Amino acid sequence: VVGIMGIAGRERSNIIVRDNRIFRNSWDGIALYRGSQAVIEGNIIDGVDLARGNQVGGGRGVGIGLTWNSFATVRGNLVRNYWKGIGVFVDAQATIEENVIEHMATWGLTLWDAGEGLPSGTFRRNVVYKTGACGASIARGRSELNPGQFVQNVLVSTAQDPKYDSGEPYCLQVPIDQHGVPENFPISANVLFQNREAGQARYRDDLPRAAFEARMQPIWNALDRWPRLSKSDFWRTFHPEPKEPVEAVPQTNEGATPTGDPPN
Repeated sequence: VVGIMGIAGRERSNIIVRDNRIFRNSWDGIALYRGSQAVIEGNIIDGVDLARGNQVGGGRGVGIGLTWNSFATVRGNLVRNYWKGIGVFVDAQATIEENVIEHMATWGLTLWDAGEGLPSGTFRRNVVYKTGACGASIARGRSELNPGQFVQNVLVSTAQDPKYDSGEPYCLQVPIDQHGVPENFPISANVLFQNREAGQARYRDDLPRAAFEARMQPIWNALDRWPRLSKSDFWRTFHPEPKEPVEAVPQTNEGATPTGDPPN
């Protein structure tokens, strides 16, 4: 089935994609190709239907796909109801920060060299919520140049669809599939909660609720800068309620002890 993209950056284009609503496209929401460059910020990309296989409908491709030797900064976007989330493919170079990716049929984030490239992806403070396959997949076999990092990302309710438990055709059924990780690609300080792994109801390294909420506090400070993210189911489910300001109690001298006299 041939689909229709929302926004495509073709060869050598240079674009800014900011504050858009891209709904129900039947192929990629935003896609960059050879030599293109983009700043992609503050958008909602919603496939709506999450059409599968040969069905005609929205969300059949990748929410944001960066391929060949494209360059991009991707920040503050809500990507939901797609076949795949945000991907950095082949030789693309990208900074992926403070996005919410939710309700994916398969994976949420990926760095994939296609067996031939040297992609670079810096993934920081992103949220992946409710995926059928792995939350994220790192598949870069070589360590030349700067492969990037995967740090302080949040993965919640990933690997939920048992039909992907074999690990084919996408990734191992875990929150972060480390299929191929160069030595100079740090994976650290990520927050895991309520995930699943193949054949198991729960993932062995998930945090308890109190620890999850504590680890989320500095990440919420970053995510709250992007108004579009408040439209996400993740935000509605886990965002802490704003605390009511405590009204100061006025100070009075009533009942005070006169100066020089000891209290009773």
